[in-house]
Amino acid sequence: MPTFPISHTASWSDPAGRGFHISATGHISAQGQLYLQVLTNTNSWGLGFTSGTSALAMAGDGTVVWASGIRTAGVDAKSVFWGRSSRTDTYYNEWIPGDKLAQVESLQFLLGHDPHDRWAEDWAKLTAGLAVAAKSVVEIITDISTVIKDVKVS
Repeated sequence: MPTFPISHTASWSDPAGRGFHISATGHISAQGQLYLQVLTNTNSWGLGFTSGTSALAMAGDGTVVWASGIRTAGVDAKSVFWGRSSRTDTYYNEWIPGDKLAQVESLQFLLGHDPHDRWAEDWAKLTAGLAVAAKSVVEIITDISTVIKDVKVS
């Protein structure tokens, strides 16, 4: 019978040296609840990245008894000053079924880069921002025009 909580901490750095980092800590409670906290960050000024993290509940012989869903988290390059290059996400909404929980002896994490093409998402943010700015400019011009007309009439 395992001793709870079963805890684990792990970290990952991009082997290509691009400055991508993931740190994870977590535990499994006696009731089977998985608690997982993941820190994703980049030291790169030119590249953002998306982390991927999954928790594995392991039997004493090293077999995987249960695996969590993959949790992803994206960060922006440090040059994206309005974004964030570091974030911490906490998950506690997964439960190991009771029949599997009795077999669990340890907790492990799979950590790595989970590439995503965010061009369309970033473009949508940019165009939405430009639309808001354009609307504001139009409103300002309209207000100025009204003031000028009022001044000429008086």
